[in-house]
Amino acid sequence: MSGRARLAAGILVLWTATLGWQVKRLYFRPITQIVAQAARTLPPGTSYYRVYEGERQVGWAQRHLDTLPSASGFILREQLEARLTAPGSETSTSILSEAVLSPTLTLREFEIQTTGIVGELTLHGTVSGDTLLELYTTRRSAVDTLRLPMDAPVILSGAWPLRFVAQGQLEPGQRFSLPLFDPYTSVTRDVQLEVLAREIRTYPDSATDQGPLWVAARLDTVEAWQVRQIFGGLDHRSWVDEDGRFLDTHTVSGLRLERTAFEMAFYGDSVPHGDNRQPTDAQ
Repeated sequence: MSGRARLAAGILVLWTATLGWQVKRLYFRPITQIVAQAARTLPPGTSYYRVYEGERQVGWAQRHLDTLPSASGFILREQLEARLTAPGSETSTSILSEAVLSPTLTLREFEIQTTGIVGELTLHGTVSGDTLLELYTTRRSAVDTLRLPMDAPVILSGAWPLRFVAQGQLEPGQRFSLPLFDPYTSVTRDVQLEVLAREIRTYPDSATDQGPLWVAARLDTVEAWQVRQIFGGLDHRSWVDEDGRFLDTHTVSGLRLERTAFEMAFYGDSVPHGDNRQPTDAQ
């Protein structure tokens, strides 16, 4: 082989290797890089919900996502206020939670405060590195400490829609699993997620006062996916929009949350009028 032929062959090999590296860099990136890049596009904001027990509205809820400085992660705040049915009575129930999430939406820290039908309880958890969760439970001034080893970073059970959207597997028929951590049971489960459908859906974006009731003044239109969660023999279905926010979902306790305008959630006809506790991010 002549020198010119060897040079041409070397250039061809170099070009092929460079092309392969570019293809790998663009199309075979680690999932953490894909999620971190997509998560940066998630918009901060608050969504409001009617809370139903059966067919009756019993309260309201909100979810608020905010970003941390220097793209170092996110804060997810949730609040639920409702009057839930207990044997022979109704009980006011309040749940406040705040979670600090990493740039890839995995759990770093959380705190949950509950009162009412679930009792007075405070849960606080902190992730040390990627392998240990320190959990503190306070009930009636008694504090229990639990240290849980973990094989890998976990996702808070209520934050899965954010990770689902950022992961980008949004076509009907797609299946994958996420390691979801339930702070109430201190258990991490590999929950199977399946995309069932994709639709354009609407929800009330604002409301107007029509006598005794608030009614929708404007509807917002969003692309949404119906997702099935399968774990422990249970089958939960939720509608999630392109920003990782619930449109309609069921809680483990059987309540249903339906996204709506702030006024229709908080001042709904069946919301207990004696409860004047305002959302933490009320308009």
